[in-house]
Amino acid sequence: MSLAVVIASCDRYSWFWPTWYHYFSKNFGFEYPVYLINESTPCNLDGVTQILSPVSGVEYWTKMLREAIKQIPEDDLFVLMDDFVIKEYIDIGFLYKTFKSLGMDSLRIMAVKNKWSRLTFRTSRKDVKFYSLDEDSDYSVSFSPNIWRKAFLLDCIKEDMNPWTCELSLKVKGDIWHTEILGWYAPVLHNGVLTKEGEKLKIRKE
Repeated sequence: MSLAVVIASCDRYSWFWPTWYHYFSKNFGFEYPVYLINESTPCNLDGVTQILSPVSGVEYWTKMLREAIKQIPEDDLFVLMDDFVIKEYIDIGFLYKTFKSLGMDSLRIMAVKNKWSRLTFRTSRKDVKFYSLDEDSDYSVSFSPNIWRKAFLLDCIKEDMNPWTCELSLKVKGDIWHTEILGWYAPVLHNGVLTKEGEKLKIRKE
């Protein structure tokens, strides 16, 4: 089994990397290789391998991600966006073993209760409930924190588009799963502006 952590970021959010790194180091760690994708600004973070992307512009976001993850040797990817912090520890090793043992193509690990996708309960392990996404559900592609089989992710993002269009317009067939570990991460930025969660954590742009 081979898993890598991938942070999809951009130069615009480079000011936020130290804050992200603080929470990541404290509550997640470096058991798996960690990659950060952005355009050109050096990240200089211990334990993080940077992948610089020649692709820029939000309309080419999927192309940026696609070309970057082709450079990653691991077969499975835990893909995270750059606008939240990890507030609490999650047992990613357990979640990844479950991902592999059940033959999933993707597993979204949500921090809030589901309100948007059609789900079917499948199994519980260690008091964690796992659901599969119904075939006719919206958001079969989602860029919430997901463990992905890399080949499946590449197939989902083979067209160039922004992340929101990709999520809203695509319906893909695959073994797509969902679980909820409430409160493990917090969205602290929205279009570069602090959310209420970010204000609560007293995050500041230097």
